[in-house]
Amino acid sequence: MILVDTAAWIFLFDQRRGGKEAKLAYEFYQHNKEPLVVTDLIIEETHKWLTHHAFPKEKALKILEEFIDQNFAKIISIENSDRAAAFLFSKKYLDQGLSYTDAITVAVMKRLKINEVFSFDTHFDLFPGVVRVPN
Repeated sequence: MILVDTAAWIFLFDQRRGGKEAKLAYEFYQHNKEPLVVTDLIIEETHKWLTHHAFPKEKALKILEEFIDQNFAKIISIENSDRAAAFLFSKKYLDQGLSYTDAITVAVMKRLKINEVFSFDTHFDLFPGVVRVPN
C-alpha cells in the first residue's frame, strides 16, 4: 500500500507544470501495481490547488468526484489518535516547517504500517521508516 501526497496528485493532474516531477508522477501512476491510499486532507489540498491554480472549476470538481468515488485511491479515515500523533510530530519538527497535513499523513502511515509515500516533499525524509517513491 502506498499513500499518495498532494504534490504527487498535482503533478499527475496538471501535466502543464512539466519537468521531471510531472513525468515521474505520470509514469509511476501508470505502472504502479500497489494499492494507493489518500486522506481527506490530501484530497482537500489537491482540490483547492487545482481549483485556484490549474483548471476550470468544473474539471477540478470532476476530479474531486473521482476522489470521492475512490477511483484514484482508497480514502483512509483520520482518527483522533492520528491527530494526537500529528500534534507531537508538529511540535518535534516545529523548526522544519512541517505542515499539519504532512504530520497527519505520517501519523496515518505509522498507524496502518504503510512505509511508502508517493511524494516529492522532502519533509517525509524526516521520518525514519518512511520511504518516498519514486526514488
